[in-house]
Amino acid sequence: MTKNISIFFLLFFAASAAGAMEFKDVPDNHWAHDAVYELAKTGIASGFPDGTFRGSQNITRYEACVMLSKLAGQTGIKEEKVLAELKSEVALIKYKRQQQPVVGFNAEARLLAPNSQIEADYRLKAAYRKPGFDLTLDTLDAGFGSAVNRDFIQFLSVELSKEMDGLAIFASSGPGDILHADANIPSENDLVYARPYNSLGLKTRFESIDILSTVRFREPYTELDSSLSYTFYNKFWVKKLRLSVRPRLFVGGGKTNLTTEISKYFAFSNYQNHLITVGIGNYADLPHSLAVFYAFNIRNDSTRFTFNAGRIGSLYRKDFNYFILNEFDHAFQDGTTDISCKLSHDISKGLSAYLTDNVVIAGTAASNTFQAGIAAGMLEVFYRVCETKDPAGSTSLLAGVIRL
Repeated sequence: MTKNISIFFLLFFAASAAGAMEFKDVPDNHWAHDAVYELAKTGIASGFPDGTFRGSQNITRYEACVMLSKLAGQTGIKEEKVLAELKSEVALIKYKRQQQPVVGFNAEARLLAPNSQIEADYRLKAAYRKPGFDLTLDTLDAGFGSAVNRDFIQFLSVELSKEMDGLAIFASSGPGDILHADANIPSENDLVYARPYNSLGLKTRFESIDILSTVRFREPYTELDSSLSYTFYNKFWVKKLRLSVRPRLFVGGGKTNLTTEISKYFAFSNYQNHLITVGIGNYADLPHSLAVFYAFNIRNDSTRFTFNAGRIGSLYRKDFNYFILNEFDHAFQDGTTDISCKLSHDISKGLSAYLTDNVVIAGTAASNTFQAGIAAGMLEVFYRVCETKDPAGSTSLLAGVIRL
């Protein structure tokens, strides 16, 4: 079907793909002259082989489709170009921001009620960060009733890193993990504050194998910690499977020990995963130098459940007692069994509640720590009950804590 259309429609949706040319029937003084030649330059509009434009000629629906397609194509190219320029500008702004130094400061306060007594504690942190450099000040447990006096140098740590050609090199200087000894609250003993060690390391990837190697200068020994891991996706009926081996060599005081950990991580979906780790300490002390750990996580959009269980042989670490942490960041001792579970639920955006229980068994002695809390942004309020049972009897601790 055809119909007469006005010159305005013809100017915007013209009929062929030729470039700009001289039209015999569009003189310089024609009122639509500039519009016709502007569209002709873009290729949306063009004339006929005889050099005419025929602006008053009928147009078919097929010709209209061709013209609309050309116009859409031209517009799409312009939009893609604009989007590409915007993405480039946003990436540049983001890069410049990342290069800018960042100064951060925060504080943590605890209000405890052990044995019907009120105790207020504090922890201060400050950091200066920029790409490849991190300087941190952390008062650790100095304000948390520590039975050990801390030197100011223990509050400071520096971390450096550099990436080049697929190789990441990093170094750090710091006090290392700090073991807390509490002067007032026995259940807080063996709490560990994780901090950087004096160390050197590198990380790289060879084909599908991730390689990480670190030398930590601990006192009074040195540790060479390495790991190799290979990850499969959608293999063996699982969504993700990672196999890892982690040899750790400890040397110092005329003694040497090699500990090897073999791990298998597997996830059947994005909502659940499992981790099994078997560690072997000094082979001469088997089976007392064995350790076994298992972790399970399952979640949906608002609820998460975590289960952890481990058993460490009495001679697993022997003369080199590096820290392994449980659910409450307490040191996991050799010769003990540690079982914990945690259930958390997001009540609303920024507001969540949780329940945590941890049981530690060491021979005939056992302890149980239960905690229920609510976290809202930077504020956390929880109630903790810790009960210890041994042949001599039992003790308990009640603590309400606020963290900012």
